Amino acid sequence: MRHEAEAFLEMGLSVLLVDFRGSGDSSESYTTVGRAEAEDVAATVRYAREHWPGRKVILYGQSMGAAAVLRAVHRCGVRPDAIVAEAVFDKMLNTVRHRFEAMRVPSFPSAELLVFWGGCQAGFNGFEHNPVQYAASVNCPILFLHGAADPRARIEEARRVFAAVPGLKRFREFPNIGHEASVVRFPREWKETVSDFLKLEPANASWIDRR
Repeated sequence: MRHEAEAFLEMGLSVLLVDFRGSGDSSESYTTVGRAEAEDVAATVRYAREHWPGRKVILYGQSMGAAAVLRAVHRCGVRPDAIVAEAVFDKMLNTVRHRFEAMRVPSFPSAELLVFWGGCQAGFNGFEHNPVQYAASVNCPILFLHGAADPRARIEEARRVFAAVPGLKRFREFPNIGHEASVVRFPREWKETVSDFLKLEPANASWIDRR
């Protein structure tokens, strides 16, 4: 997230970076690919509201982070002022399937077994961890950023999540980008897109940009 944080700072925004459980220097040694991490998002928002009252809170998440943000809105009652979701997947099962495909291994039934058993180990139903369902609860402006060539969270899946959002939304597609930070490959375009989004007007809130 260093590149994204630097871009936000260059845009004049303050940044609070947080490691999810099991990541960086945080405690625990497991991941739930955004499900339990939604509670980390909720705790971070509470911290920000308490320490900087009256300031707008914009949540940025990439891949698992985007899924965690959407679930935090759906399940934890988080109400940010805006969301930037990059490289989001639509369903847990689909993103697991793509990992097997990337290894040139048949995804069926391995992906189904992994989602089932991984969920049992972590104490949740992995087949119900689906950002496309969480998106219906978003009631603030949201910007989707996605690489057109992403093999792990395919762009058609991100568009399904985009379509499920009922309110103000935007979608920016970056060409020839896989499951990676688009700000590194397209720094100017990334910053322009995010900056324009944060000036969002309801009259032109919903569009798709494929430049």
